[in-house]
Amino acid sequence: MEDEIPVVICAAAGRMGAAMAAINSIYSNTDANILFYVVGLRNTLSRIRKWIEHSKLREINFKIVEFNPMVLKGKIRPDSARPELLQPLNFVRFYLPLLIHQHEKVIYLDDDVIVQGDIQELYDTTLALGHAAAFSDDCDLPSSQDIHRLVGLQSFDHYSPPHSFQ
Repeated sequence: MEDEIPVVICAAAGRMGAAMAAINSIYSNTDANILFYVVGLRNTLSRIRKWIEHSKLREINFKIVEFNPMVLKGKIRPDSARPELLQPLNFVRFYLPLLIHQHEKVIYLDDDVIVQGDIQELYDTTLALGHAAAFSDDCDLPSSQDIHRLVGLQSFDHYSPPHSFQ
C-alpha cells in the first residue's frame, strides 16, 4: 500500500465550484493521506490555487497539473451531437498514464461526484494489473445501475498514447 492515495480531478473554469466540492467531500470523509492532482488548463491554474489556498481546503496535500489541449489536435470531431462533451478536460482520463506516472494506481473522479464514504476503501480494492474500475451504489442514472463493481473496463497493459505528450 502506498503512503498516500493519489486522486485526480479536473477543474474546468466553469466548474471550479463543483471540483472543489468533490475535493471537499473526499477530504471530509477520510483520515487517509490524500494527494490531490488538480488538473486544469493554463488559463485556470492560478484560479485553482486561489480556490484551494483561500478556503478550508488550504490544508490538503495537492499538486496542480496543466493539461495541454494541443495533444487533442486532430483527434476530436467537432461535429459531435453533444458539443459540451468536447471540452479538453473531458479527455484527461485517457492521458493519465502520461500525466500522473509515478503511482501504481490513481483514483480519477469527475467533478460532479460527491464522495460519501472513506475513499480508502475504494483505493484498497484489488484490481488486476492494467485494469480500470467503476463503482456506483446509488446513482440516479438508469444506465449506471449496471456499472456496480465492474472490473476490467479498459486495459492499460499496452497503453500507447495517440501522440507523445509534451
